[in-house]
Amino acid sequence: MDFRQLRYFLAVGEEASFSRAAERCFISQSAISHQIAKLEQEVGATLLERSTRSVRLTPAGKRLMPIAEEVLALEARALEVGHEPRGSIRITANMSFASQSLDAISRVRERHPNLDVEFVIKDFTDRVSAVASGDADLALIRG
Repeated sequence: MDFRQLRYFLAVGEEASFSRAAERCFISQSAISHQIAKLEQEVGATLLERSTRSVRLTPAGKRLMPIAEEVLALEARALEVGHEPRGSIRITANMSFASQSLDAISRVRERHPNLDVEFVIKDFTDRVSAVASGDADLALIRG
């Protein structure tokens, strides 16, 4: 299994069409079909139900879709390692902010992959001191 096969599988799954997926990936329909067949063989399951009119994900294909998306996202993140972050921000808060903050940080990271965002848990006094000393850029405080 390789990244290319997963990329083609995602395209076919999202487009629900081998021909549209092939256009999207800039390859021939037969090449994409061949790579999907190899992927199905390696996985040991049929991933796509094919008919003359449509293409649909099988139960195994539905299970593979989010995994393939995650693997390709990790590939993109791994390739970014060689690029220096354009910026960084260090945020400090206590545990009561954690769930809301981590969700927001995740969205920021998706939109700005070259931004290094660090989230550090500290008590109130340490948060204030961290910002004052320059150890943190932002402290989340209630009240």
